[in-house]
Amino acid sequence: MLKIEQWQELATRSGLEVDKLQAAIASEKEETIELSNVTILTDAQLNEMKETVGKASAKTGAKTLIEMEVKALRDKNGLEFEGKTIENLLNAHADKQVKEAKIAPDKKVLAAEESLKNLQKTYNTDIGLKENDIKSLNAKVSEYQINGDLAKHLPELAGIKPTQFITLAKTEFGFENLEGTLVAKKGDSVLKDKLEKPIPVKEVLTDYAKSNGWTENGGRGGGDNGGGGSGDFKTMNDVYKYMDENSIDPSGSEGEKLVADFLNSKK
Repeated sequence: MLKIEQWQELATRSGLEVDKLQAAIASEKEETIELSNVTILTDAQLNEMKETVGKASAKTGAKTLIEMEVKALRDKNGLEFEGKTIENLLNAHADKQVKEAKIAPDKKVLAAEESLKNLQKTYNTDIGLKENDIKSLNAKVSEYQINGDLAKHLPELAGIKPTQFITLAKTEFGFENLEGTLVAKKGDSVLKDKLEKPIPVKEVLTDYAKSNGWTENGGRGGGDNGGGGSGDFKTMNDVYKYMDENSIDPSGSEGEKLVADFLNSKK
């Protein structure tokens, strides 16, 4: 009698239950049994099959892992593309880099333009300040030159200092150097005689001094400069001629001292 283990093995191979198989074999009549389609493999065939199935399973598992990784990288990098392969991922990433590369230069250009505008604004501000400084300096130089020129044309004065007279005369008249010649103006018009020639500044100042009672003996007299001290000047004209030759501002402290010393010496 067979062991139960062998009956179970036969049952497995035949596809029958153990009791039915035993009954069929023990029957004295001819019995017909329905056998299941069973493929019998040797150990070598079974091992080969396992290896093949294992490779297929591994391949399928690897594919699944790759697809999962591609999806994770897609979401992490904010990419949009169809497909689940590494190639799909790389292509999408390359496209994104190209797009960003096109945008980046534009941003750099905008930044450079903004920097240039700020630099230009600073430059214009600095230039404006420099121009104002130059205008102010030119105005001072022009004022100094006009004061010096006026000093040459002063009449002999009485009862008023030359600097005071010049200040008052400049409130009454405008003085300007035109083509190297000092002229007197009323408003915007140059004072002219009947022949339409500019009236000499000396004449304008003399008439102005006379009309206000600031002259001695009807006007200035001529004379030579006898030296640089107050006692060497014979006339006020000599004083102003000396200041002009020595670049002394008549309205400055040194110029006023020369005039005061001269007037005191004549008392």
